[in-house]
Amino acid sequence: MIVKQSDLRAILMNKLCGEGNFIRVPEGAEYSAEDATNVVLHAATSSSNSIEAAVQDLREMHPISRIPCADTVHTYIKWNDIDEMMLFFRKMNSEFIDMVNISDSPQDIAIDFHNVQYYGDKNTKGVVGIQPKNGTSWGYSYLTADLVGDCKLTLDIVNLTAL
Repeated sequence: MIVKQSDLRAILMNKLCGEGNFIRVPEGAEYSAEDATNVVLHAATSSSNSIEAAVQDLREMHPISRIPCADTVHTYIKWNDIDEMMLFFRKMNSEFIDMVNISDSPQDIAIDFHNVQYYGDKNTKGVVGIQPKNGTSWGYSYLTADLVGDCKLTLDIVNLTAL
C-alpha cells in the first residue's frame, strides 16, 4: 500500500496514541499522551529540529491550543522505558517502510553518531566515555541510520555501549 506524505502524519498519530501508547504519561499529568505525541510528531515531520522548536512553532500556529512545554514532553519521554519505546519504534518502522514509495533502486543512507552529555553517576547503565564537552566526558552515545533523499526516514537508532 502506498501512502501520500500528507496522510502519513494522521496514520502515525493514530498508531502512536491508539494501539501503541508510544508515550505513557504519569498518573494525574496535566497533558495527555496525544498532546505530547503531537509535539514529537511536529518536530519529526516539519522543519523544526527539536522539541523546543516544535513547541514554539505549534504555539505560534495554534495560540489557543493545549500545547505542553518542551520540558513536559522530555519528562514524559524520560518517564517511559526506552527499550519498550525502541521496540515500538522498530515495529512502526517496518510497517512504514512498506507504506512509503521507495523504489527497488539503491537508496542513500546516512549514518551518524550522537552523544548526549550525562552529569550523574558514570556507572549508570548505558553511560560511556565521550568526547569532553560542557563539563563532562560521560554520556550516552547513539548511532542512527537515516534514509535520505526524497523520502527521509530514520531506519534505526542504536545505543552504543562499551560492550
